[in-house]
Amino acid sequence: MRMWSLLFLVSISSVSKVGGGTTDPFQADIAPNLVAKVDDAKEKQISGQDLETAAAELRNVVGERPDYYRALFNLGLIYQKQGKTEQSLETLKQAKQVGDNYHIADASILNSIGWAYMDAGKLDDAEMTLLEASKQSAANKPTDERVLNNLGYLYLQKNETDKARAYLNKSLAEYHSQGAAKVLKLVEEYEQTQMQGAKEIPGLVSLIDSADSQSRLHSVNALAFSTRYPSGAVVTAILQRLERKSSEPLSVQGEINCLTILARRARVAWSDEQLSRAKSVVAALETKQLSPPEQYSVDQLKDALAKLQADANP
Repeated sequence: MRMWSLLFLVSISSVSKVGGGTTDPFQADIAPNLVAKVDDAKEKQISGQDLETAAAELRNVVGERPDYYRALFNLGLIYQKQGKTEQSLETLKQAKQVGDNYHIADASILNSIGWAYMDAGKLDDAEMTLLEASKQSAANKPTDERVLNNLGYLYLQKNETDKARAYLNKSLAEYHSQGAAKVLKLVEEYEQTQMQGAKEIPGLVSLIDSADSQSRLHSVNALAFSTRYPSGAVVTAILQRLERKSSEPLSVQGEINCLTILARRARVAWSDEQLSRAKSVVAALETKQLSPPEQYSVDQLKDALAKLQADANP
């Protein structure tokens, strides 16, 4: 999915000519020669050619004017294009701070920061930032389209396809967005894969306690990490397996494997019922004398459940 990494970003605002000079659209006091350098770097950024020269040019501009919004913004976008995710995020945040200080109304900075968070794998931060962007972007149709598309793509990353469809369909309805149509196709492909994967979950669960180590390892890794298998269905299947262990006993390793899968799947929100059942499983285990590996697995799951609970009740 990384092929979309710059699909919905934008190089910000062109300049205007006033009295024969070049004027920045956000900060009228910026010297024309610095505005010209930013514009030159922006052209290199758009073309994708000589990005390091463009970055160096912008760093020189920022050296002269550390509070130059467009210079910082475009430098952050260049870093992102170069794959320098953390530098990009830090620089875009600096641009936003400057924008806030000068009361610059530009929702595209939040859109770009949201995408940078997504690129860094910080999906919760990306969600918070893009939702804030959506509150400010309605006045600017191109930015609003990008924000809606990015929210759709974000929720696809979070396996929340209903939310993804809602934002992408809104982008299609309001802007006839080709980008939204492409991501909707990814959503459909993902959902088809999930439907097929859901049929395979019972077979994988049956191998969690297999005597064959390779089969056991494959099933645990698949159930713990693979996006092919719907997290909600995996959690329910593992809880069911733990709940019937009195009638179908699990080895210590099998029990640890189940707890590990649940802890890893806690990256995605659970239902209240799943949380309640998992807490009951943990409570039952804690009545026993646990070995150190078992206790470690129980503690990992308890930490994961506490985070899920906190996220559900901020």
